[in-house]
Amino acid sequence: MSTDMRSDAATLERLVRRFAVEHNGPDYAAALDALMTPDAVIHEYLPGLPPSLDRAGYAGFIARFRTALPDVANTAEEVVVSGGRAAVRWTSRATHTGAPLLGRPAAGRHVEAHGLYLFRFVGDRIAEVWNHWDNLNVLEQLGAPGEAEKEAVRRLFAANDEQRFDVLPELVADDVVLHTPVPVTASGRAALVELLDRFRQAFPTQRTEIHRLWVDGDVVVVLHTHHAVHGGPFMGLAATGKTVAVDGLEAFRFADGKVAEFWHHDDLLGLMAQLGLLGQPANGA
Repeated sequence: MSTDMRSDAATLERLVRRFAVEHNGPDYAAALDALMTPDAVIHEYLPGLPPSLDRAGYAGFIARFRTALPDVANTAEEVVVSGGRAAVRWTSRATHTGAPLLGRPAAGRHVEAHGLYLFRFVGDRIAEVWNHWDNLNVLEQLGAPGEAEKEAVRRLFAANDEQRFDVLPELVADDVVLHTPVPVTASGRAALVELLDRFRQAFPTQRTEIHRLWVDGDVVVVLHTHHAVHGGPFMGLAATGKTVAVDGLEAFRFADGKVAEFWHHDDLLGLMAQLGLLGQPANGA
Protein backbone atom coordinates (compact mmCIF):
# COMPACT_ATOMS: atom_id res chain seq x y z
CA MET A 1 0.00 0.00 0.00
CA SER A 2 1.46 3.39 -0.98
CA THR A 3 0.68 6.92 0.16
CA ASP A 4 0.67 9.77 -2.38
CA MET A 5 2.95 12.43 -0.88
CA ARG A 6 2.47 14.91 -3.71
CA SER A 7 0.98 18.30 -2.91
CA ASP A 8 -1.70 19.89 -5.04
CA ALA A 9 -0.75 21.96 -8.07
CA ALA A 10 -1.65 25.29 -6.46
CA THR A 11 0.63 24.59 -3.48
CA LEU A 12 3.51 23.63 -5.75
CA GLU A 13 3.02 26.72 -7.89
CA ARG A 14 3.22 28.97 -4.84
CA LEU A 15 6.32 27.09 -3.70
CA VAL A 16 8.25 27.48 -6.95
CA ARG A 17 7.22 31.10 -7.39
CA ARG A 18 8.65 31.82 -3.97
CA PHE A 19 11.85 29.97 -4.85
CA ALA A 20 12.27 31.92 -8.10
CA VAL A 21 11.91 35.25 -6.30
CA GLU A 22 13.53 34.57 -2.92
CA HIS A 23 16.32 32.01 -3.46
CA ASN A 24 18.94 34.67 -4.31
CA GLY A 25 17.45 37.57 -2.33
CA PRO A 26 18.81 39.14 0.86
CA ASP A 27 17.26 36.36 3.01
CA TYR A 28 18.32 33.54 0.69
CA ALA A 29 19.50 31.25 3.51
CA ALA A 30 16.12 31.36 5.25
CA ALA A 31 14.35 30.86 1.92
CA LEU A 32 16.36 27.74 1.11
CA ASP A 33 15.63 26.31 4.57
CA ALA A 34 11.92 26.96 4.19
CA LEU A 35 11.46 25.78 0.61
CA MET A 36 13.86 22.85 0.13
CA THR A 37 14.37 19.43 1.67
CA PRO A 38 17.51 19.04 3.81
CA ASP A 39 19.05 16.73 1.19
CA ALA A 40 18.01 18.78 -1.84
CA VAL A 41 20.22 18.69 -4.95
CA ILE A 42 20.77 21.68 -7.24
CA HIS A 43 22.21 21.54 -10.75
CA GLU A 44 23.74 24.92 -11.68
CA TYR A 45 25.65 24.77 -14.95
CA LEU A 46 28.54 27.23 -14.67
CA PRO A 47 32.30 26.84 -15.20
CA GLY A 48 34.06 25.92 -11.99
CA LEU A 49 31.03 24.38 -10.31
CA PRO A 50 30.54 20.65 -9.72
CA PRO A 51 27.74 18.87 -11.62
CA SER A 52 25.49 19.16 -8.56
CA LEU A 53 25.41 21.04 -5.26
CA ASP A 54 23.85 20.20 -1.94
CA ARG A 55 21.85 22.87 -0.14
CA ALA A 56 24.83 24.20 1.83
CA GLY A 57 26.96 24.34 -1.31
CA TYR A 58 24.20 26.16 -3.14
CA ALA A 59 23.88 28.68 -0.31
CA GLY A 60 27.61 29.35 -0.62
CA PHE A 61 27.23 29.82 -4.37
CA ILE A 62 24.38 32.30 -3.87
CA ALA A 63 26.45 34.20 -1.29
CA ARG A 64 29.29 34.59 -3.81
CA PHE A 65 26.82 35.46 -6.55
CA ARG A 66 25.34 38.27 -4.45
CA THR A 67 28.78 39.77 -3.83
CA ALA A 68 28.92 40.37 -7.59
CA LEU A 69 25.27 41.45 -8.00
CA PRO A 70 24.14 42.84 -4.62
CA ASP A 71 20.89 44.28 -6.00
CA VAL A 72 19.82 41.17 -7.93
CA ALA A 73 16.03 40.71 -8.13
CA ASN A 74 14.05 37.93 -9.83
CA THR A 75 10.54 37.69 -11.19
CA ALA A 76 8.63 34.50 -12.03
CA GLU A 77 7.20 35.06 -15.50
CA GLU A 78 5.34 31.77 -16.05
CA VAL A 79 4.79 28.57 -14.08
CA VAL A 80 3.75 25.15 -15.33
CA VAL A 81 2.91 22.32 -12.88
CA SER A 82 2.22 18.82 -14.16
CA GLY A 83 2.43 15.37 -12.60
CA GLY A 84 4.24 16.49 -9.47
CA ARG A 85 6.90 18.36 -11.45
CA ALA A 86 7.12 22.09 -12.21
CA ALA A 87 8.89 24.54 -14.52
CA VAL A 88 9.34 28.27 -14.04
CA ARG A 89 10.37 30.78 -16.68
CA TRP A 90 12.14 33.60 -14.87
CA THR A 91 13.83 36.97 -15.40
CA SER A 92 16.63 38.37 -13.26
CA ARG A 93 17.81 41.99 -13.23
CA ALA A 94 20.88 43.33 -11.46
CA THR A 95 23.81 45.75 -11.55
CA HIS A 96 27.35 44.38 -11.57
CA THR A 97 28.95 46.53 -8.87
CA GLY A 98 30.70 43.93 -6.73
CA ALA A 99 33.03 40.99 -7.19
CA PRO A 100 34.01 39.63 -10.62
CA LEU A 101 31.26 37.72 -12.43
CA LEU A 102 31.88 35.10 -15.13
CA GLY A 103 35.48 36.28 -15.29
CA ARG A 104 34.54 39.95 -15.72
CA PRO A 105 35.41 42.58 -13.10
CA ALA A 106 32.65 44.96 -12.05
CA ALA A 107 31.97 47.89 -14.37
CA GLY A 108 28.60 49.02 -13.02
CA ARG A 109 26.72 47.51 -15.96
CA HIS A 110 23.05 46.59 -15.72
CA VAL A 111 22.34 43.02 -16.80
CA GLU A 112 19.18 41.07 -17.48
CA ALA A 113 19.12 37.29 -17.52
CA HIS A 114 16.39 34.84 -18.55
CA GLY A 115 16.18 31.20 -17.66
CA LEU A 116 14.16 28.12 -16.82
CA TYR A 117 14.00 26.22 -13.52
CA LEU A 118 12.85 22.60 -13.44
CA PHE A 119 11.76 21.14 -10.09
CA ARG A 120 11.24 17.75 -8.48
CA PHE A 121 9.40 17.61 -5.15
CA VAL A 122 9.09 15.49 -2.06
CA GLY A 123 5.82 16.41 -0.42
CA ASP A 124 5.57 20.20 -0.24
CA ARG A 125 9.32 20.80 -0.47
CA ILE A 126 11.72 21.11 -3.39
CA ALA A 127 14.02 18.09 -3.62
CA GLU A 128 15.87 18.81 -6.88
CA VAL A 129 16.39 21.82 -9.15
CA TRP A 130 17.83 22.19 -12.64
CA ASN A 131 18.70 25.75 -13.69
CA HIS A 132 19.26 26.68 -17.33
CA TRP A 133 19.92 30.33 -18.18
CA ASP A 134 21.34 32.52 -20.93
CA ASN A 135 24.82 33.06 -19.45
CA LEU A 136 26.33 33.80 -22.87
CA ASN A 137 23.92 36.70 -23.23
CA VAL A 138 24.90 37.92 -19.76
CA LEU A 139 28.57 37.72 -20.74
CA GLU A 140 27.84 39.98 -23.70
CA GLN A 141 26.05 42.46 -21.44
CA LEU A 142 29.02 42.49 -19.06
CA GLY A 143 31.23 43.65 -21.94
CA ALA A 144 34.10 42.19 -23.90
CA PRO A 145 37.11 40.87 -21.96
CA GLY A 146 39.30 43.74 -20.86
CA GLU A 147 36.71 46.50 -21.30
CA ALA A 148 36.17 46.91 -17.56
CA GLU A 149 39.94 47.02 -16.97
CA LYS A 150 40.40 49.64 -19.72
CA GLU A 151 37.66 51.74 -18.16
CA ALA A 152 39.39 51.44 -14.77
CA VAL A 153 42.63 52.74 -16.31
CA ARG A 154 40.76 55.67 -17.87
CA ARG A 155 39.24 56.45 -14.48
CA LEU A 156 42.67 56.24 -12.84
CA PHE A 157 44.19 58.79 -15.22
CA ALA A 158 41.14 61.04 -14.81
CA ALA A 159 41.45 60.80 -11.02
CA ASN A 160 45.06 61.97 -11.27
CA ASP A 161 44.17 64.82 -13.62
CA GLU A 162 41.37 65.95 -11.30
CA GLN A 163 43.40 65.41 -8.09
CA ARG A 164 40.83 62.86 -6.88
CA PHE A 165 43.13 60.54 -4.97
CA ASP A 166 40.14 59.59 -2.79
CA VAL A 167 38.86 57.27 -5.56
CA LEU A 168 42.09 55.24 -5.71
CA PRO A 169 40.86 52.57 -3.25
CA GLU A 170 38.11 51.72 -5.77
CA LEU A 171 40.66 51.18 -8.54
CA VAL A 172 43.96 50.12 -6.98
CA ALA A 173 44.70 47.23 -4.61
CA ASP A 174 46.06 48.19 -1.20
CA ASP A 175 49.17 46.05 -1.79
CA VAL A 176 49.76 47.11 -5.41
CA VAL A 177 53.35 46.59 -6.61
CA LEU A 178 55.01 49.58 -8.33
CA HIS A 179 57.84 49.48 -10.85
CA THR A 180 59.08 53.04 -11.33
CA PRO A 181 62.43 54.75 -11.89
CA VAL A 182 61.34 57.50 -9.49
CA PRO A 183 62.39 56.70 -5.90
CA VAL A 184 59.49 56.30 -3.45
CA THR A 185 59.67 55.59 0.27
CA ALA A 186 56.26 54.01 0.81
CA SER A 187 54.87 50.71 -0.47
CA GLY A 188 51.55 49.54 -1.86
CA ARG A 189 48.85 52.07 -2.71
CA ALA A 190 50.59 54.64 -0.50
CA ALA A 191 53.60 54.47 -2.83
CA LEU A 192 51.40 55.26 -5.82
CA VAL A 193 49.91 58.24 -3.97
CA GLU A 194 53.46 59.41 -3.13
CA LEU A 195 54.50 59.11 -6.78
CA LEU A 196 51.47 60.98 -8.08
CA ASP A 197 51.72 63.65 -5.40
CA ARG A 198 55.41 64.25 -6.17
CA PHE A 199 54.58 65.05 -9.77
CA ARG A 200 51.49 66.99 -8.73
CA GLN A 201 53.58 69.37 -6.60
CA ALA A 202 55.88 70.05 -9.55
CA PHE A 203 53.12 70.08 -12.17
CA PRO A 204 49.88 71.17 -10.47
CA THR A 205 48.06 71.49 -13.80
CA GLN A 206 47.91 68.20 -15.70
CA ARG A 207 45.86 66.61 -18.46
CA THR A 208 46.38 63.10 -19.81
CA GLU A 209 45.71 62.30 -23.47
CA ILE A 210 45.19 58.57 -24.00
CA HIS A 211 46.13 57.44 -27.52
CA ARG A 212 45.74 53.65 -27.36
CA LEU A 213 44.90 50.93 -24.87
CA TRP A 214 45.77 47.26 -25.41
CA VAL A 215 44.67 44.29 -23.34
CA ASP A 216 46.69 41.09 -23.00
CA GLY A 217 45.13 38.74 -20.47
CA ASP A 218 45.04 40.59 -17.16
CA VAL A 219 47.34 43.43 -18.30
CA VAL A 220 46.34 46.76 -19.85
CA VAL A 221 49.02 48.72 -21.70
CA VAL A 222 48.48 52.44 -22.32
CA LEU A 223 50.13 54.79 -24.80
CA HIS A 224 49.54 58.33 -23.59
CA THR A 225 50.83 61.89 -23.31
CA HIS A 226 50.79 64.00 -20.16
CA HIS A 227 50.24 67.70 -20.85
CA ALA A 228 51.31 69.75 -17.85
CA VAL A 229 52.49 73.15 -16.63
CA HIS A 230 55.67 73.37 -14.56
CA GLY A 231 54.37 75.19 -11.48
CA GLY A 232 56.58 73.88 -8.67
CA PRO A 233 60.13 72.74 -7.89
CA PHE A 234 61.38 69.79 -9.94
CA MET A 235 64.85 68.31 -9.62
CA GLY A 236 66.12 71.53 -8.05
CA LEU A 237 64.58 73.73 -10.75
CA ALA A 238 62.11 76.36 -9.56
CA ALA A 239 58.80 76.72 -11.35
CA THR A 240 59.25 78.01 -14.90
CA GLY A 241 55.63 78.16 -16.02
CA LYS A 242 56.59 76.12 -19.10
CA THR A 243 54.05 73.85 -20.73
CA VAL A 244 55.42 70.35 -21.31
CA ALA A 245 54.21 67.24 -23.12
CA VAL A 246 55.50 63.95 -21.74
CA ASP A 247 54.90 60.71 -23.64
CA GLY A 248 54.54 57.45 -21.77
CA LEU A 249 53.90 53.74 -22.20
CA GLU A 250 52.64 52.21 -18.98
CA ALA A 251 51.21 48.85 -17.97
CA PHE A 252 48.65 47.83 -15.35
CA ARG A 253 48.08 44.25 -14.18
CA PHE A 254 44.66 43.56 -12.70
CA ALA A 255 43.53 41.08 -10.08
CA ASP A 256 40.00 40.90 -8.65
CA GLY A 257 39.01 44.02 -10.57
CA LYS A 258 41.76 46.29 -9.24
CA VAL A 259 45.27 47.30 -10.32
CA ALA A 260 47.64 44.85 -8.62
CA GLU A 261 50.87 45.84 -10.40
CA PHE A 262 51.94 49.01 -12.20
CA TRP A 263 54.88 49.72 -14.53
CA HIS A 264 55.63 53.45 -14.83
CA HIS A 265 57.47 54.43 -18.03
CA ASP A 266 57.13 58.14 -18.77
CA ASP A 267 59.71 59.90 -20.94
CA LEU A 268 61.49 61.59 -18.05
CA LEU A 269 64.54 62.38 -20.20
CA GLY A 270 62.31 64.24 -22.65
CA LEU A 271 60.72 66.10 -19.74
CA MET A 272 64.12 67.22 -18.48
CA ALA A 273 65.04 68.43 -21.97
CA GLN A 274 61.85 70.51 -22.21
CA LEU A 275 62.66 72.12 -18.88
CA GLY A 276 66.26 72.83 -19.86
CA LEU A 277 67.68 70.50 -17.22
CA LEU A 278 69.93 68.44 -19.49
CA GLY A 279 73.55 69.29 -18.94
CA GLN A 280 72.74 71.02 -15.64
CA PRO A 281 73.55 69.57 -12.22
CA ALA A 282 70.49 68.18 -10.49
CA ASN A 283 69.95 68.59 -6.77
CA GLY A 284 67.44 65.73 -6.53
CA ALA A 285 63.74 65.43 -7.13
